[in-house]
Amino acid sequence: MHRFIVPTILGAACLTVFAHPSHLEPALRRGAAAGPVAKTLYTLSNLSPNSVVAIPVSDNGTLSETFLTPTGGDGGVYLSPDGETPEPVDALASADPIVRSGNYLYVVNAGSDSVSVFAIDTYDSTNLSLVGEPVQLEGRFPVTIAVSEELALLCVGTVGTDNGIECFKKSTCGQLTQDGLGLRSFGIDTPTPPTMTTDGVSDLFFSRDGKSLYAPVKGNGLGDDGWISVFPVANGSVATKDIRTTPSGIEYLFGGFQVPNSDNEIFLSDSSFGAVVLRLDDNGNATLVGKGVASPAVAALCWAQYSNVSQSAWVTSPVSNSLLAYDVNTAAVIGQTNITNPNGGLGDFVVPGKYLYGLATGASNGTVAGIAVVDISKGSTSPETVQFFSIGHGVNNYAAGLAYWA
Repeated sequence: MHRFIVPTILGAACLTVFAHPSHLEPALRRGAAAGPVAKTLYTLSNLSPNSVVAIPVSDNGTLSETFLTPTGGDGGVYLSPDGETPEPVDALASADPIVRSGNYLYVVNAGSDSVSVFAIDTYDSTNLSLVGEPVQLEGRFPVTIAVSEELALLCVGTVGTDNGIECFKKSTCGQLTQDGLGLRSFGIDTPTPPTMTTDGVSDLFFSRDGKSLYAPVKGNGLGDDGWISVFPVANGSVATKDIRTTPSGIEYLFGGFQVPNSDNEIFLSDSSFGAVVLRLDDNGNATLVGKGVASPAVAALCWAQYSNVSQSAWVTSPVSNSLLAYDVNTAAVIGQTNITNPNGGLGDFVVPGKYLYGLATGASNGTVAGIAVVDISKGSTSPETVQFFSIGHGVNNYAAGLAYWA
């Protein structure tokens, strides 16, 4: 079933009134689900106009419906190396363009240089209400977001003509205000939209202790290896200047996370060969401590997430059905399985429990995007596809990002 949700725009007060069947007929809820929805996946259509796609998750982990809520902005697409053709694979070339934090959802509008904020209805988590108007950015072509509840900060990475990191103070109502420090520029020479042969930030995440913001910056694939940027955080503010390191052995850093039970190590995918573990010293400089090289048959390993269930990292490729598992301390490959997926590759994904949910956009323009549901409960060597859900409703290969609410 595919239905549209029309969002309610919140004012300055931190009060959201959602319509529920207990006091309104379901038909008056403008397309929301008819009953409680406890678990939901979210992705971006990344079209113009842009929409959040909400997909309720059943008790057995499977998917069956689709609800769309307009973001108030426009999506955007990287250009292929020719500088003219929209890239058919991985439209935003990034991780985390849509992030859920608490009862709020934060999304990028790459084509209109803005960020939209939604309140999530805790009764029916497919029901979203827009918090004010989309927030305009100084940077161009936003692709990734990091949120810290403890610091009450949100930062966004941009990869267009004006590229870098800019940060906002976040209220308890989800509202964003500029931190007054402006765009922390990377100084990369790139057009808007960017092309796949330019450097660009591909992910953002805060350290667990709240003292650093990590930003892997991918290279251009033409001999420039990119770098890892560390922005110190002090007194509730992100520094205006980053600390940059290009560790020996990296080639094309993409997405990652802080290694569990480690204060100074991060796990990152590297699209050229697989994954790495980097160690940060007290000055924010990074060195390579582990490197895992995948089979040459698997290309473009981009997204990385940690699973508490398998106690391993999972890494996906948008052009391969191979799902790889890595040791989070050494980056050694510990599992590789071909999953069932008619779209031929997985993009951004989440691993909230025994199921891995992967966005599958396909490698051709016009492909109907879908979600692969993969059971990982048997460990890193035995993932099993239990469902492929076709999103429909015009959501195609430009879709981007995946987030989860429960």
